[in-house]
Amino acid sequence: MDLKKGYPLQTFSILLIILSAGVFLRAYHLEDKSYGLDEEFSVRYASLTPGEIIRNVEHEPHPPLYYLILHFWIKIGGDSELMVRLLSSLFGVIAIFIMYRLGELLFNKETGIFASLILALSTTHIIHSQEARMYSLLAMLTLLSMYFLVKIMNEKRIVFVIFYLISTLSLLYTHIYGLFILLMQNLYIVILHLRAKEKPDISLKQWMGIQLLTITAFIPWFWGLLKQMGAAFGKISWLTSPPLSDLFNTLLWHSSYNPVTLALFASLSLYTILNWKRSGKHISLTVRQSENNLLLALWLFIPILVPYALSKLIVPIYSSRYTVSSSLAFYLLTARGMNRVKNKYKKGLAAAIIILAMPSLLYHFYFEKTAEPWGDVAGFVDSHAIENDTVIVEPAYARNSFERYSARDDVPVFNGRGNITGGNGRRWLVLRYKDLEESYKKFTPLEKEKFGNITIYLINTSENTNS
Repeated sequence: MDLKKGYPLQTFSILLIILSAGVFLRAYHLEDKSYGLDEEFSVRYASLTPGEIIRNVEHEPHPPLYYLILHFWIKIGGDSELMVRLLSSLFGVIAIFIMYRLGELLFNKETGIFASLILALSTTHIIHSQEARMYSLLAMLTLLSMYFLVKIMNEKRIVFVIFYLISTLSLLYTHIYGLFILLMQNLYIVILHLRAKEKPDISLKQWMGIQLLTITAFIPWFWGLLKQMGAAFGKISWLTSPPLSDLFNTLLWHSSYNPVTLALFASLSLYTILNWKRSGKHISLTVRQSENNLLLALWLFIPILVPYALSKLIVPIYSSRYTVSSSLAFYLLTARGMNRVKNKYKKGLAAAIIILAMPSLLYHFYFEKTAEPWGDVAGFVDSHAIENDTVIVEPAYARNSFERYSARDDVPVFNGRGNITGGNGRRWLVLRYKDLEESYKKFTPLEKEKFGNITIYLINTSENTNS
């Protein structure tokens, strides 16, 4: 691939094809699945007033920016699955273009094209772009922050500083893991000033001034963050101390959960970072001295290793999906490795593997039933229940998901902890990841149906119990 300077027709055409593929893959079957529990929470949380969203930090471990954007988006387009998820898809498509620009800025146009191709086809990012959560926004803002970081390093213009501040502050207000991107950026700048022969265009003093502005603007939410370290981290108590295998699984997740893709990405990333020479039977390996390689290596590992260490030493906060920002560095390293391959047939083979292997799990994502098809669950109960039946949903926080898709006003819904009164004795038990409690096991189920991880039982508490 020979891409000349400027924006020739060839570059524009290839980028347009990649963006079109990204749009299609992120919009396909966008509205087919019912909301998962996390998505249902997003929609309900975004229905609060902006003031309530900002103040309720103790009830939600994530910063408020995504919910604020979603709040106004719903005001305009409603809360259907199509409209709500379309916001995430929009962030995902914009990220593809920014990835191209960043790859071009760091290396060259071909690297930008390869990086945008990988991102466009990434099953991981397609999934994030089809769910009503903040992860596609997190990826987009990470790319923006990194783009303007590189810009102000090379060209100290006030407009780039302003855009860096806006994108980085937005990143911090989107997800706690934005702090690890900020940590990585500061570590990178300090290393450059300590070891680089040619210092960055921005001085260390000027950089610290920019960081002071960023932290100062983050202070309004800082006290909420401190509360999270105590009370609100309990809201993610479902996270456990991660085993060492989670580090491998994280890279596998970023490689579309395909071992072939992971092997290719790892090989090309090492090819980017390492310089090898062969002399007779001997092969020597040295680390390629490159500021951009250093940036990408820190970007890949810091947002993974630091929260992993904190999870082992202090409190579990590690989740592979939270490290979505690191995947972007992985893709850029891979793209640069492809760019460095001189043999056009090997380069074409690598591109073919990516095109064929990365979307390999999309068929299952698009067409297989989800683990929690709440629309099907509510539809089954609605079609089989009779007047004055009662529905009990466990755990209690899953009740909202059931009620969104249930159209029966004559069938009251309770959670297991509520005071269940009235009814005809017939109970529909909707259990997520739960089995029948002892108090119900004495009744013979009249019906039992399973939808993914949700099991429905019909019992009659007014009849005689099992012998």
